[in-house]
Amino acid sequence: MAKQTSILTFTGRLGPLTGFKRNGKHYFRNRPDGIRHTPNMKRAAQRFGQASRTGAFIRKALGIKGDGGHVNRFTKLLIPSAGVDLHPLTGLQFNKSKPTSSHFSKLPVLGKDGRLYIPAQAFPKGIRHVAIKLIAVRIDLQTRQVIGSNTAVINIDTSQKFEGAELCASVPGTGTLITALSVNDSAAIIAVKETQAVSIRPVEPHFIHVNVPAVPFIVLLE
Repeated sequence: MAKQTSILTFTGRLGPLTGFKRNGKHYFRNRPDGIRHTPNMKRAAQRFGQASRTGAFIRKALGIKGDGGHVNRFTKLLIPSAGVDLHPLTGLQFNKSKPTSSHFSKLPVLGKDGRLYIPAQAFPKGIRHVAIKLIAVRIDLQTRQVIGSNTAVINIDTSQKFEGAELCASVPGTGTLITALSVNDSAAIIAVKETQAVSIRPVEPHFIHVNVPAVPFIVLLE
């Protein structure tokens, strides 16, 4: 580091030199030949790259659009495992300001049979129409290939009495099954499961009049 004594001082790059100001005085030094990456820095970069690529693959497979921050939220959740463990994605909201839960007065539940049960309810005020889509995608994470996908859709007119409904969007096969719920302009990943061959037969959306025990799936991320 050397002090600039000339009348004309500079900051920034100038040939092989870098000028800077410190405590009101100008200095310059030689520009480094390059950034020296430590082993830890290299490993962190690799984990970030793998997590980023896995997140991009999953988003493309689901075909769901999100807000401006959903890409970073994907990557952040996948970095600890370098994109190998997808279970932390459960509960991820694609639009953080409009969670899927805001469209219901009684939360839907995802049963062990893979069906989504929507309880009979009166929807929150101001919501005139509810378009619900259950999306299931089975992937091979190692080869980053989509094995299969399926969707089930129901449109609800909230001005009419809603008696409850169920949706099923199964994808037979093996691999990682990712299930997402889209509600109007909101969407969330509601389940990630490593499964063996499944034989659940897809069914058309229909109304139900019975209480089906299940565990609420909605998990809001801070």
